[in-house]
Amino acid sequence: MRDPGGTAGAPAQPQVGIIVAVGVWTSALALGPLFTTSPWWPTTAWTSLAVVAAGAVTRPRSRAAAPFAQLAALVVAITVAFLPGTAWFGVIPTPASAGLARELTAEAATTIATNPAPAPGTPGVAFAITLVLTLVVIAADTVAATLRRPLLAAIPLLLPSLTTVAVSGNDAPWALFAGPALALAALLYVDRSIAQRPHLDPAGQGIPPQVDPPVRQRPTLATAVALGAVVVATLAGALPTMTTYAPPGGGRGGGQSASVGFSPDPDLITDLRSDDPTPVLTYRTQDGAPPPLRVSVAERYADGRWAPTPVTAEPTTTPDLPYPSGLTVDVTQRTLTVTRTRLEPPYLAAPTPLVGGTVTGARWAQDPVTGVLVVGDRPERYEMTYVVPAPGIPDPTGDRAGPADLTPDDLDTSSVTPAVRAALREATRGARTDLERAAGMEDWLRDETRFTYSLDLPQPPGGDPVETFLRTRTGYCTHFATTMVLMARELGIPARLATGFLPGTVQGEERVVRADDAHAWPELYLAGYGWTRYEPTPSVRTGAPAGGPRPVPTDSPEEPTLSPTTRPTATPERRNEPTEAGAADQSTGTDDGGTARLTGALLALGLLLLGAVGASPALARARHARRLRRAGTPAGRIDEHWAHLERRLSDLGVTAAPEASVRARGAAYRSRLDDPDAQDALDRLVTAVEAGRYRPPSSAPDDAAADRSADDAHLVARAARTGVSPRIRRRARLWPSDGLASLRRRTR
Repeated sequence: MRDPGGTAGAPAQPQVGIIVAVGVWTSALALGPLFTTSPWWPTTAWTSLAVVAAGAVTRPRSRAAAPFAQLAALVVAITVAFLPGTAWFGVIPTPASAGLARELTAEAATTIATNPAPAPGTPGVAFAITLVLTLVVIAADTVAATLRRPLLAAIPLLLPSLTTVAVSGNDAPWALFAGPALALAALLYVDRSIAQRPHLDPAGQGIPPQVDPPVRQRPTLATAVALGAVVVATLAGALPTMTTYAPPGGGRGGGQSASVGFSPDPDLITDLRSDDPTPVLTYRTQDGAPPPLRVSVAERYADGRWAPTPVTAEPTTTPDLPYPSGLTVDVTQRTLTVTRTRLEPPYLAAPTPLVGGTVTGARWAQDPVTGVLVVGDRPERYEMTYVVPAPGIPDPTGDRAGPADLTPDDLDTSSVTPAVRAALREATRGARTDLERAAGMEDWLRDETRFTYSLDLPQPPGGDPVETFLRTRTGYCTHFATTMVLMARELGIPARLATGFLPGTVQGEERVVRADDAHAWPELYLAGYGWTRYEPTPSVRTGAPAGGPRPVPTDSPEEPTLSPTTRPTATPERRNEPTEAGAADQSTGTDDGGTARLTGALLALGLLLLGAVGASPALARARHARRLRRAGTPAGRIDEHWAHLERRLSDLGVTAAPEASVRARGAAYRSRLDDPDAQDALDRLVTAVEAGRYRPPSSAPDDAAADRSADDAHLVARAARTGVSPRIRRRARLWPSDGLASLRRRTR
């Protein structure tokens, strides 16, 4: 029998180390798209082979010493690859080597933290990734070769791919997981062949083959595990992303009262995939259709990336809030009051264009160039007054050149490609004025028969993102907005990109803005309107009509209008003493000094948990089928279809008050559905549930009605999935509450 925890020698197994290294390398291919270059491959190959050789040499003499020998080999190999100038004879590390290693690690952390993907592949990045991947090789080799537990090597083999998918927030093709899956199957096969042949101990004595029952069963187990690994690989692109929320590119502190750091990077993919229910801000307004809340502006676009425009304003107790530049048409005035915000200074979310404001508990200011608001502290609350151009205004004429503070970037056409020009010609065909051209571009991009809004992009590595968007006709808000900005600039209309949040969802008398409300839209400078928001993203995402002024007159508004000469000014703030931001989070970490046996047990537990979670959908289906069999009558089956639908809707975040009647809950669900067929199906299902509960037995529903209810429930659930983010859809599919309930019951 094996003695995994002992110190006796074991077979050298260099082939196991080679398989492990290749499996980790293929798993790490997922890192490629996150960086502009991949300088870590040569050094990772060198350090991996060094630790594999150290393990093969040391293992026959002492299994306990093998991991330590591999760590020593890693130190030497890293020193030779990255720190030779600070080492004795270029091999033996010195205190100076440790200092340089810290500098490289800090450089890697800074590069990754301050650059959206793809980040530059700096020497620090190469050092850090080489170190981490080689440590993963050591862990996998220790489990598979030293401890003779190859099945547990699945976790370190998959770790690079799974971690990359989790951190990036992007889906990964299943092929990236095929290498680790094949490596795991190879490890199981090699382990079986080694266990069934004798080997020599360090004294040269033969050790009989280990043919305990688990080894004899290994071929069937290998097949099952290999198939399971392929299944995991197929579903890996749908794993939930383990990201922390920040409005475009930021990071979130822990706790309900934590503030939200903001980085104005317009690549919003992480936030759009977020399902964090924590409110970013809460506000009240009498505006029935409030505009998005702007936080930042970007004017420079080059090499397929936006560079946010720096804010130069300094917060003060007497901010200057001039009337919006270039706005001469009649407007209506609206007010918005933010009662709670978690955005961290200096950013403040507000509608545009602003004409007045009051901030309580913080100094504030408006940037004179972009109009972006900044604060010195997180305010207790604030109220902003903004204006909306009155409908029915004739197309004004005036100087297109824009305000005096217009920057060259607002008219930069260096990124305009032939594909953009072709799209522009199609979108503005027949338009005669800038207002008509802007409306034409907006309508052309919002056409859902022409473009598809999706966070899952068919985008190959590299290439211009706007070119890819126009070719595939698939993208999210940043793609729609960037395309319209470039089209407008090609026409000579100043344009820039704004980032912030959609208006959020209504909860009682307030609106709540969350992470996945992050949004980007274009702002065009038009004669008579100044900087004007447009909404080229389809309504399937925004739920809102077109954002810019329309060239066709509409009915006059009932609200009183403000003439350009009646211009509200900034209201002096009621300054309160700012409160402290709160205590910093404190956490402690301990280094587990357990034995290799404990490490193997923890890895086994992780693998069991992974398998349990993967079984959740099957358990949910089995639970529903069991309840249908127990229902007995058609009315009972209809009740179960209704209850199962409510649980599925709850998994998608579509909820209703549990104490309400069936009809009231049905009305709440119906308000979240956009598909008329699904709405009709929901109405039929509600009627069937009520008939089964309240009609006399002589007129109760029959089997055909129960079958129709099953179809109706499926149609409603499918329609509800289309109205939520891909992240929530994946979570609901992989971790249904019914399945998790079954798991909890089975593990008690």
